[in-house]
Amino acid sequence: MHALRVCGFADTARLADHSSLTTDQIDAALDECERAGFRPFSRRQGARLVAHRRGPSNGTPNRSRATSPTTDSKRLVESGYQDFLERNRELKEVCTAWQLRTQPDGTSTMNDHGDKRYDGEVIGRLTTHHVRCDSMFDQLGLGLARLGAYRHRLGDALER
Repeated sequence: MHALRVCGFADTARLADHSSLTTDQIDAALDECERAGFRPFSRRQGARLVAHRRGPSNGTPNRSRATSPTTDSKRLVESGYQDFLERNRELKEVCTAWQLRTQPDGTSTMNDHGDKRYDGEVIGRLTTHHVRCDSMFDQLGLGLARLGAYRHRLGDALER
C-alpha cells in the first residue's frame, strides 16, 4: 500500500521494484486488501493500478498495522529522519546540478550533458552522497524495515 501511495500510478512490476517484493507477493497483497474491504485503488485499468485517496469501505483511515512502528522503532526512525532531512537537501542539490548548469552570469540553463568533466563531477557528488547515507539507511531500516530499501533505490539511481 505504501508503494502504491508513493508511486501513484504503477503496474505490478513497478510496485514490486519499489517495495522489494515479488510481483506474486504484490498481487497477493492487493487481493488481500480487496478482501478486507480496502479500496485504495481500482484493481486494474489497462496495465496500471490507480491510487485513490479513500480508506477502507467502513470509513476508517487507511492504516497498516504491519508498518506501524513501535515506540523504540519510532525513536530510531525519528533519529534517522533528522539525517534524512539534511541528506535530502543535498540530494536535491545534486539532482538540480545534473539537470541545470549555472552560468557565469548566474542564470541557469539545461544541462545538455556535453561536458563529460562536469557530469563526472556531479556523479562524484552523488557517489559521495550515497556513501554518506549508509548510516542513515541503517538507522531508518532498524526502525522500520521498509525504509532500508531506499539504500537499494539510491544505489540503482547512482548506477543509472
